[in-house]
Amino acid sequence: MDAGNEARKAATPDPRPPLDRCRVLLVDDEPSLLEIGCQLLSLEGIQTFTAANGEEALEILHSMEPLPHGVILDLNMPGMGGIQCLQKMRATWPDLPVIVSTGYLDGEERSRLLDLGAFDVVEKPYRLQSMVNILRRALPGKPGT
Repeated sequence: MDAGNEARKAATPDPRPPLDRCRVLLVDDEPSLLEIGCQLLSLEGIQTFTAANGEEALEILHSMEPLPHGVILDLNMPGMGGIQCLQKMRATWPDLPVIVSTGYLDGEERSRLLDLGAFDVVEKPYRLQSMVNILRRALPGKPGT
């Protein structure tokens, strides 16, 4: 690579917001997993909001301004489960990245979730580096959008 290309690359800002300026809605019916998820994400400076079920997540999203940069959504919850919540999120906020989390995943289920509009699927228990990598890929171009 020549010096001109290197200078242009260095001068081109990364369009992804730094994780320390990101807001993520974490949705899970298990309080201990919400706490662990919040702790892990806070290590990267991510501001987290939590919801205990799909209904609460939708209420929060409807009242949030601006929207979070992304959602981490548990698949299996009482009441409105992850699939129904994902479908409602896609219908209302089609550009909002939704990462589905589950403790029970097979290839067929993963494909189905991606077909329904999940940005990605992550297995529990959460691993910080895996979650950070997915969030970096999921982030929109501008903070606060």
